[in-house]
Amino acid sequence: MSPYHRTGWIGVFALSALVACATTNPLENDGGHSTAPDGSKSTVDADPMDPDAAPRPDASPDAAIPHPDPDAAVMPPDAAVPHPPDAAVTHPPDAAVPCTPTTTNLLVNASFDTGPGTMWAEVGGAGEIILAGTNLQMHAAHSGTFAAWLGGYNSGDDQLTQTIIVPASATGLRFKGQRWIETLETDNGTYDKLTFEILGATGTNVLESIGGAPVFTNAAKTTTWTAFDFPVTGNYAGQTIRLRLRALTDFINASSFFLDTIALEATVCQ
Repeated sequence: MSPYHRTGWIGVFALSALVACATTNPLENDGGHSTAPDGSKSTVDADPMDPDAAPRPDASPDAAIPHPDPDAAVMPPDAAVPHPPDAAVTHPPDAAVPCTPTTTNLLVNASFDTGPGTMWAEVGGAGEIILAGTNLQMHAAHSGTFAAWLGGYNSGDDQLTQTIIVPASATGLRFKGQRWIETLETDNGTYDKLTFEILGATGTNVLESIGGAPVFTNAAKTTTWTAFDFPVTGNYAGQTIRLRLRALTDFINASSFFLDTIALEATVCQ
């Protein structure tokens, strides 16, 4: 046999061997399936190291990568939990100090019974104002022996004044007493006047006219002793004041104003 013929047969044998190998390869080009003896196909995993290996048909390319759901509700950050402010702690007011209210007369010689000149400053144009017995124009005093007689003459200006220290604990003042008013006036006009006044410690400034200015006139005449009682509206606690009793008469038909058993009464807390 010539060398050329030998070479040709060798090529034939080589080609036949390749065909045989391809025919008996347990793996077929159908995506990694092998044929079992019974003709069925089984799945064989692709070589994970082979870059050209086909991916497993049951593997999802997105399975390993989580994707957020665009429709999922976005949860806000934890909202700050509001807390009400601490409740104000209230304390009951301090209990009032127990008080026993008592009244005391701030006047000295309030019934005039120690006579003229005792604590009362007298100013008048007809002599003494604090009088007794027949000098009271035959009027009996309301209490004791003495009483005050202001007026009784024309164009008169009679005054009785006493200085008073009001206690710092005083919660109120009242002026009370007895009056008897006689007049020579023949009509109901107001010509002669009586006032009860609060003055400062010095000077002539009137701080208050108790009960009004005037408090009584000739039109308020009486036929006997008659009580009066007026509040002092100002607050004079802890102050030094003066109480002035004053009668003014006009030029004719004078009126007489008698006063007795008077009191500038202070209510104090003890």
